[in-house]
Amino acid sequence: MDNLRKMTGLIEFETERLRLRQWLPTDREPFSALNADPRVMEFFPAPLDRAASDTMADRCESLIAERG
Repeated sequence: MDNLRKMTGLIEFETERLRLRQWLPTDREPFSALNADPRVMEFFPAPLDRAASDTMADRCESLIAERG
């Protein structure tokens, strides 16, 4: 399958509309902006500040590394 490939021990998956991959350091700032937006977080308990957003990203990154 051309869309599935191993890169540095991690699996990436890409379609015409979607790309799944491990986190990059440059993902943190836009992820934090999304998490701080009240409209984006409307159905979550509360918007997140940068520290809480980075903690969530750390957890996601760790789970991807552990479980693929």
